[in-house]
Amino acid sequence: MILSNDFVEVLKNFSTINSGLVVKPGSTLRTISSNKTVLAEAHVDEVFEREFGIYDLNKTLGLLSLNKDKNEVAIEPEQLVFPGLKGRGKVNQRFTDPKLIMTPPAKNINVPAYDVKFDLDADVFDWLLEVSSILKCPNIAVQSSGGDITINAVDVKDEVVDSAEYPVNGTSATPFKAVFKIDNIKAQPGAYTVEISKLGVSKFTHKTKKLTYWIAVEAGSTTWK
Repeated sequence: MILSNDFVEVLKNFSTINSGLVVKPGSTLRTISSNKTVLAEAHVDEVFEREFGIYDLNKTLGLLSLNKDKNEVAIEPEQLVFPGLKGRGKVNQRFTDPKLIMTPPAKNINVPAYDVKFDLDADVFDWLLEVSSILKCPNIAVQSSGGDITINAVDVKDEVVDSAEYPVNGTSATPFKAVFKIDNIKAQPGAYTVEISKLGVSKFTHKTKKLTYWIAVEAGSTTWK
C-alpha cells in the first residue's frame, strides 16, 4: 500500500495529540488527547479493511521515512511491514490491542449551536503560534467587547506581561472571552473556520482539507455576558 503524503502529514499531526492510534475500517481517522481536551478527525483517501492498533505512531513515521522514494507499507493480519533496501529487507511493527490505546468516543461532540464564529487565515494562525512561542505566552484568548473579535497571545495569570493581538474576520454582539491553553492548539497549519460555544468547546474546521478539531475552552478563565 502506498500512502499519500497528505496521509503521512495527518499521522504526524495526530502523533502530537496521542502517541497511539486505532485505525478503524473505512477512511476516517480519529484520535483524542490523554486529557481529553483535544479530539481530531480526518477523512483520508486511503481505505482500510480492518481495525488495528498502533502503539507508537512516531515509530511508524520513522519507519516510513526510511524508504525515501515512497510511503510504502503492507498491512498484514498481525503487523505492519515496511520494505527496505529496495525490497531486499523488511521491518515488522506488530499491532497493539486497541483496548490498550486511548480512543475517542464513538460519536463526535454534539453542540446544538455555537455562539461565536470567525475565519482564521493561515498566515494569522502561523503568526499567532510563532509569536506565542517567542513571548512564551501559555494561552490564546479570543475575545470581544461587543463588536469586533480579536485573537490574542496572552498569559491569563499575568506571569508573562507581553502579549499580541490580531483582529479576525468576525464580530460578536455579546461580550465574551474564550481562553485556550496553547498546548491544546494541535491543529495542522492552514486556514480554519473557528466556532466557539459557551458550553466550553470549540470547533476548528480546515478550509481546504477534511480535518476537524474539537478543542476544550479553559472554563476558569472564560467569560460570557
